[in-house]
Amino acid sequence: MKLFRIGTLLVFLSFTLVITGFSQPIDHRFAFRGKEKQMRGLNLNDEQREQVAQLRLELKKQNLPLQAKLNDYQAQLKLLVVDDQFSTARAREILEKIENIRQQMALNRLLFQRKFRALLTPEQRVKFDNRLLTQGKTRHFLRTSPPGRHALRR
Repeated sequence: MKLFRIGTLLVFLSFTLVITGFSQPIDHRFAFRGKEKQMRGLNLNDEQREQVAQLRLELKKQNLPLQAKLNDYQAQLKLLVVDDQFSTARAREILEKIENIRQQMALNRLLFQRKFRALLTPEQRVKFDNRLLTQGKTRHFLRTSPPGRHALRR
């Protein structure tokens, strides 16, 4: 009986440690390092860096009101879910508005990338294009894994 209590206590403590380990806050200061690292690899001059900063500011100015609207519509959608008088037509209307905003924000990001690319020299464009085409999941699947790891993905 004593061993059962000790074992139960140990299992409980181990779960508690695991849960508290996963619940640590994420440090978002490192979120922009990828962008800085990518720009560093392109060897931008000071004038180009200034122009990129202007482009980013312009993008934020365009997307900030859209993000506020998106948050508002998502809140409306959540309220609709918990409302006793659910309306499928209203849900479709809100979802359509959300999709339109997301499309506009994606188009703004795409136009930003085009303007950013236009600032680059031909050598920088080659590096930019290479990174753009190989980023994300595509790069993950092109990467070779050590033997025994991710065997199903090969």
